[in-house]
Amino acid sequence: MKGTKLNYGRVAQAFHWISALLIFTMLPLGLVMTRIGDGAVKTTLYRTHIIIGLIVLVLTVLRIIWVFIDQRPDILAEIPPWRQFVFKAVHILLYLLLLVLAVSGVRMLFAVGPELSLATLSPAAISSVVPQPNLHGIVSKIYIALLLAHIGGAIWYQVAKSDTFSRMEVTWLKIGQRI
Repeated sequence: MKGTKLNYGRVAQAFHWISALLIFTMLPLGLVMTRIGDGAVKTTLYRTHIIIGLIVLVLTVLRIIWVFIDQRPDILAEIPPWRQFVFKAVHILLYLLLLVLAVSGVRMLFAVGPELSLATLSPAAISSVVPQPNLHGIVSKIYIALLLAHIGGAIWYQVAKSDTFSRMEVTWLKIGQRI
């Protein structure tokens, strides 16, 4: 259940993989919904994006709380100090930017007005009160870049150094593992 000096615990792993699944669902939703023409599909994509975003917000807050409760694995000793700094900075920024994205998304919803409800919410209502470009759109691009850096770093370390994926219970992927 709890983490050790070597691996993340089951709760942290569940938070990570559920969040990852939801974020990887939201990214294409956000990209497509802002680029297609008005209509029922666009409205459905917006509403789905909002619901998933609110779930990600709750999960992110719970993950941050869990960071202070659970033991986290040590950063692997063979990682040079500058990479350890980058590792920590990317993780902190990923959490921080997720919060900024969620809060800015909620802020856009509140800008629509007191009559806000998912049943009546429309992309037109949001775009009528939210200027372009906006904080949510800008931060989402930064988040995507950091997410790609995170994924790239994990893959690089898995291939070049050791079985780092097993720390997050990805034991079936053994690329680069020394046998």
